[in-house]
Amino acid sequence: MVTKKTILVVFCILSLVMIGCSKIVADLGMQRKPYLGTDLKIDGYYYSDSPIWDKTIAVTIFYRDGVSILVFIYAEQDIFQSIEKKFLYNQDVLSRIKNDPYGIGVFTINNKSLEMENFIGRGFKNTYHIYGEIINDSTFIMKRFIGIQGSESFHNLKFKFKKFSPKPDSTSVYIR
Repeated sequence: MVTKKTILVVFCILSLVMIGCSKIVADLGMQRKPYLGTDLKIDGYYYSDSPIWDKTIAVTIFYRDGVSILVFIYAEQDIFQSIEKKFLYNQDVLSRIKNDPYGIGVFTINNKSLEMENFIGRGFKNTYHIYGEIINDSTFIMKRFIGIQGSESFHNLKFKFKKFSPKPDSTSVYIR
């Protein structure tokens, strides 16, 4: 015969296991707002024209719904082939972006200022907050990164536009 005490103990253990397995995800500080401007092209992606560290470049995509994706890729000889192989056509990476708060975020443009906040994916509690300046509709410069535990770094990382279609889906349960 199963006692009430046994049922209560099993229920408590199952509850603890379920809580322990759930992801704790930080909220983005920025709000998603549709992008209706023409300051930046959005029918492709932007890539950093120089490495952010070692041979790692940054790649970002902007969407009309105000969503952005930011990933870092180890680039080999052919940068565009690396971007397509390791990101744009890589179903594992695209699935991770869609199902986990990895690289996905939001952006806003005010005059020639660009601001982005994207999940880093390390424990789902960290985001990059990025500030930049728009040079023209196909070039911008990322100037300031704020990362894990508020660490701040300054760059003049130039991003150039590359037309690409179809872009990965921007749908994510982590962006409201």
